[in-house]
Amino acid sequence: MIDLAVVALTFGAIFVVELPDKTFIATLVLSTRFRPLLVWIGVGLAFTVQTAVAVALGHAASFLPADAVRVLSLLMFLAGAVILFREGRSHQVDSGDEYAAKASSKGSSLKSSKKMPPTPRASLRCLM
Repeated sequence: MIDLAVVALTFGAIFVVELPDKTFIATLVLSTRFRPLLVWIGVGLAFTVQTAVAVALGHAASFLPADAVRVLSLLMFLAGAVILFREGRSHQVDSGDEYAAKASSKGSSLKSSKKMPPTPRASLRCLM
């Protein structure tokens, strides 16, 4: 028998996580260029395949010892956190250097117009 609480919880978690995903933006762009029904069918099929693979791998992982799955999950999440942290720091350093180089090359035009370009943080605040 289907447990509706599990279905609702799964739907809610996936809906909240997937809504701001790049897939959403790609679907939006594709539906402006192609017939929306065909884009919807393609997205639905792709999501079905992705979900089937995830469920199959999750079911296969249930045959492994629970401690091994927990340790492997922990290591994968830690590796992901380290990668994201390093990427974020490198982008922060890179964007600052690029911004400084652009500002110094356009120094005379900025001084004459008295209008400062928005900082990257201000641009991100607009999006949130």
